[in-house]
Amino acid sequence: MSSSLVDKLNFELAAEQVIIDSSTDSIIDKLGIEILKEFKIEIIEHLKGKIVASESKKIEYDPLPLERIDIPKKDFTFRHGSVPEIIDRIYYQALCNAIALKVDSNLTRIEDKVLFSYRLSDKKNDEYMFIESSKAYNDFISYQNLLCESNDYQYVLETDIADYFERIYHHNLIQLLEGFDCDYEIVEAIAKLLRKWNEGVSYGIPQSLWPSYLLGNSFLHELDIAMIRDDIKYVRYVDDIRVFCKSKEIAKRELMRIDQIIRPLGLNLQPSKTNIYEKKAFCDRIRPFSNKLEELKQQYDKMELNFDPYFNEFELMQIPEQDIEIKGLNDLFDSATNYPINEQELKFCLNGFSYTQQPNAIPFCLLTLSDLPHLSVMNYLTVDNK
Repeated sequence: MSSSLVDKLNFELAAEQVIIDSSTDSIIDKLGIEILKEFKIEIIEHLKGKIVASESKKIEYDPLPLERIDIPKKDFTFRHGSVPEIIDRIYYQALCNAIALKVDSNLTRIEDKVLFSYRLSDKKNDEYMFIESSKAYNDFISYQNLLCESNDYQYVLETDIADYFERIYHHNLIQLLEGFDCDYEIVEAIAKLLRKWNEGVSYGIPQSLWPSYLLGNSFLHELDIAMIRDDIKYVRYVDDIRVFCKSKEIAKRELMRIDQIIRPLGLNLQPSKTNIYEKKAFCDRIRPFSNKLEELKQQYDKMELNFDPYFNEFELMQIPEQDIEIKGLNDLFDSATNYPINEQELKFCLNGFSYTQQPNAIPFCLLTLSDLPHLSVMNYLTVDNK
């Protein structure tokens, strides 16, 4: 590693992005973030010194161990989570920032409406790494609604990848980044950081961090290209995949082909989340939530709602009065909690109450904690108003 690595990285921007990104962490290190805000210059200088020292001794940068956490899942098992120390998180962000433009420019074009998730902001040195990520998920759903109107498709294949971020194989990721013509020194530093974090294991990247979304978003690029090349109507949001097909036989064929493409990458499809639907059944399933969002928007002329379940982010913008914004959420919450519970709507509401610091749903969360830990714990009960 050459002594020029520090000169290639924008640590100040990375630190500002870490502060913003941390607001949606599964476990928010408020003390660490407040220390970063207060002593940002000192922390950055310490990080630079640590990098230079490792270069001068010709040893790898040695990050602090990840904090390992277990995040509840719908089936009552746990998803493994990991939280880097602040100083290492800044380093990770700065490294990925340095290759972000190369990465995003190699992905499918936004106007192609294939890849909707986590596209790089077009503003130079933007403290928000991506373009309105929560709106992008709404666009993902809206485009599927549009495809539902087409007579060209009669079946929809829906699938995603099992333990996606945990199974990203470093060697394949590095090959991809090198193929994008990313800076070799930066790519090598990312590879070494990931390997150190994983204690020598060659797969897995920390989840729910902006740099990981950049890397994870690109890892399925080969699949995107294959589907586009064969003129398949295919859309993706991270590892959430939809394929619109003319017949059930074609849907089965595309399912097999997706599996064949991702297996060499060390990935497997999630059986419990893989289904082939008749178009009407699929559209009826995704439309109710979209329609309710539209109803909420129409209640108030100045209300804009964005929600991204992958990023655990909720936005309510340009709302004149607090009581107005809460009324719409309360109405949707009442609907979502009627039996059978609609988890997508419920998650939306819990994020909304968290965002607006309203305790409205706390009794429900406490009552259903044993049945819905994946929603109540991570999306609501961890906020200040608990």
